[in-house]
Amino acid sequence: MQSNHSTRQLEPQNWVHNHKGYLFSFAYKKLPQDMVEDFVQDTFLAALKSAHRFKGISSERVWLTAILKYKIADHYRSNKSMRYSVSENIESRLSSSRKLDQRFENTHDPIVDSMNENDLKLVLNSGMEILSTREHQILQLKQNGFSTEAICDKLQISRAHCWVLLHRARKKLQQYLNKNW
Repeated sequence: MQSNHSTRQLEPQNWVHNHKGYLFSFAYKKLPQDMVEDFVQDTFLAALKSAHRFKGISSERVWLTAILKYKIADHYRSNKSMRYSVSENIESRLSSSRKLDQRFENTHDPIVDSMNENDLKLVLNSGMEILSTREHQILQLKQNGFSTEAICDKLQISRAHCWVLLHRARKKLQQYLNKNW
């Protein structure tokens, strides 16, 4: 009886109208642009096939987004040329002027978890372009193991100024990754 009640909560006839834009936005952050539409369509089909498993605990959007996340993660897990896909995605995102306002916050992202260290460095390096020259210098020195005192001596700045610039650089990178990745 519980599954009948939950299934009645689903409104597949409204999914395209209510959730397509959000799912496109989410997928665009994770996939090359030419793959987004196929993944969203596959998500709707998978949701229809598994509608009997919808428990009604979360909203339709959350449930559909979870299905999409698993489809994307499966794609990257099975893709032998993941490095190519990641760099292609970064290049297409950097060349595009389109900005997406919606964000999907999560604490566990299987795609990021499956990236190796070099892929993560590629993503971070693409975000370094948004930093000021000084922020970039300080962050690079810190990443190379320089102590705060050594950075201050090398750049002729105070300790407090160093920490402010380092904080700004980290914050900008965090915002970049949240928005573009």
